[in-house]
Amino acid sequence: MAQVERQKAVLNILQDLRNLDGLKKLFWEELNYERENKPLSPRQWPDSAKQALAEDPVLFASGGEENAFHVVYCRLASSDLKRGFERPVVSQLLRDHPYALFVFSNKNQSAWHFLNVKFDEQAERRRLFRRITVRPGAGLRTATERVQLLDLAEINPELFGITPLAIQQRCDVAFDVEAVTKDFFREIANWYFWALKNVHFPKDAPKEADGHDHISVIRLITRLIFCWFVKEKGLIPDTLFDERKLAQTLIGFEPAKTIDKESVFYRAILQNLFFATLNTEMDKRGWTKEEQNFMAHSLYRHREYFSEPKS
Repeated sequence: MAQVERQKAVLNILQDLRNLDGLKKLFWEELNYERENKPLSPRQWPDSAKQALAEDPVLFASGGEENAFHVVYCRLASSDLKRGFERPVVSQLLRDHPYALFVFSNKNQSAWHFLNVKFDEQAERRRLFRRITVRPGAGLRTATERVQLLDLAEINPELFGITPLAIQQRCDVAFDVEAVTKDFFREIANWYFWALKNVHFPKDAPKEADGHDHISVIRLITRLIFCWFVKEKGLIPDTLFDERKLAQTLIGFEPAKTIDKESVFYRAILQNLFFATLNTEMDKRGWTKEEQNFMAHSLYRHREYFSEPKS
């Protein structure tokens, strides 16, 4: 399978990762690991580690010589992916699985962490816990690129003579924060130059001498980045950036529209998010009323765009 096709296949799996069937297809079919699916006993573990899990961890897949590299799946007992619960579990598993990739899900398997443990070269034996987060419906381009690097065929197309150390080193590279950071800023730069040409702002928005909306574009991108981080913390619902949900929520929603005066998404969602929500204290939030100034940015506006507006 060509690399582009394989990347698309991995992306499709991650976008719909809601149970172990998707995980099986990912590791057993796309990434070329051996099937294992063997439960691991946490009987001798401390209570802090055992109580973090909804069920026994599973040796899910293996790879390399003598199948010595392990993929271990752990289902947390909590509804959230709490990192404080993952650390004691991994600390116990590392004793018997020194070459390993750990996959965690929350209890209902709606959110996932692919977790790599790398030993810090600058501090003797200090463990670095690096994660790739997967939530169906979220932007998963970078996650797909990183996960695809775990494909054993990328190390050796013949899948022969691959040492567990070589797989571990491959995982370390895939979870390299510096590489991910460079990709992130490269993507931000691409957004910026695309927006300068394609996004139209109101006529009174400040412009530079060259006639472009540099300030408005930078302000928009920084706000969107901030919203993304807040969304990752669970403080902004995913539905605000889900085209299918928005089509049901907003009247006249068209995702292809640019962010200009015609954009329902910009006026109903982004304006209300940036000003009436994030820039207003909780006890002062509310909808504009007929007798109030429609341009009051501290209040929610454009009720007419919502199919079921809340009071």
